[in-house]
Amino acid sequence: MPKISVVVLNFNGKEHLRKCLKSLQKQTFGDFEVIVSDNNSKDGSQEMVRKNFPKYKLLANENNYGVSEGYNRGVKVAKGRYVVTMANDMQFDKNWIKEAIKPFSEKDVAVVTTYIKNRDEGYYKGEEVFGFSMDLVGNPVTYHQPGRKYVFGGNGLLFDRKKIGEAYDDAYFYAGDEIYLAWQTWMRGYKVVQTNEAKLLHFGRVSVDASNVNTLVEFHAEKDKYLNLFIFYSFGTLLKVLPLIITNILVTIAYATLRGRLFVRIKAYTWLLTNIPWIIRKRRAMQKLRKRKESDIMNLLTYRNPYNNVIAAILFKLYCKILRIPVSG
Repeated sequence: MPKISVVVLNFNGKEHLRKCLKSLQKQTFGDFEVIVSDNNSKDGSQEMVRKNFPKYKLLANENNYGVSEGYNRGVKVAKGRYVVTMANDMQFDKNWIKEAIKPFSEKDVAVVTTYIKNRDEGYYKGEEVFGFSMDLVGNPVTYHQPGRKYVFGGNGLLFDRKKIGEAYDDAYFYAGDEIYLAWQTWMRGYKVVQTNEAKLLHFGRVSVDASNVNTLVEFHAEKDKYLNLFIFYSFGTLLKVLPLIITNILVTIAYATLRGRLFVRIKAYTWLLTNIPWIIRKRRAMQKLRKRKESDIMNLLTYRNPYNNVIAAILFKLYCKILRIPVSG
């Protein structure tokens, strides 16, 4: 039985997948298996894996199941205790697995995320990632300098399935999956930590048109962001944050109207409203996992925003101070 299982998710990203799998062949850590979960690609990805990487297991999914279900399908056949879930546009440093496994020597660590260097010519234009936090309305906030030992999400991670169990929920098609995993990890009383010794090279958004995000992706990204808030916030915190959520939705609607994308946002909000019974059931299930105080988890969040909008950050900070919401900077 391998110690580690690497699940690589792919959808029409053949050449990036090829580079990703080649980098796995160079790992200095030997005790691992590789599973490619392919979401019904039509670009020859499956044929390429069968021909060039015959030792790797290929799951030829009959549909595009999105991120979470695509990962879950790979995790179900994985044999290792520690599972890596990785997008097809990542390339591993040769010591990545060797370094990424080290933090699990601490008993309360359940998820490890790692340093990311984005390609200069890629969508994220060379930025370095030393961890993630989240703002109060569900947006991931990237840290570009080392320092924080905790994270609230991540791209390129390794989790202990013995502590986490089922890491993802199939309802999260495109976004919010990593925050979902991190948030439940903290609630369970475990830690999510960042190690900058394990390094990834990231290209970014290769399976979608980054310049014109398609309707399916935009719809799921919007609904998945709010799903996390409704499921994981304590009832008291949700009441305090609800005015911010409503304001953010109204601003989003105004901006989407100007862009001619209002129908996509309305579709996302309609989905949330029509699935309230399911959200309530899911919320009850996740709240039963709570072993950590809400204030401890809120300290992991930030009043800052991913858009570097100083005015919005000041207003959020003031709002948190008045309502005594213990977020960090």
